Amino acid sequence: MAFKFSVFALMAALCFLAPDVFADEATKKPNIVLINVDDLGWADLACQGSAYYKTPNIDRLASQG
Repeated sequence: MAFKFSVFALMAALCFLAPDVFADEATKKPNIVLINVDDLGWADLACQGSAYYKTPNIDRLASQG
């Protein structure tokens, strides 16, 4: 019984201490890009084949992403 409790105590301590070990990773800002558009069809982007609309920034994002 004492062995199971000590394993439980060790695991609980690791759960509380683990975030401190990875603190540098937690402080980095996430890379999230949110693009909101209204009435944009899938073929309205130049990277999808449209010759009418010019979307160089979205094309670059599509090619590098």
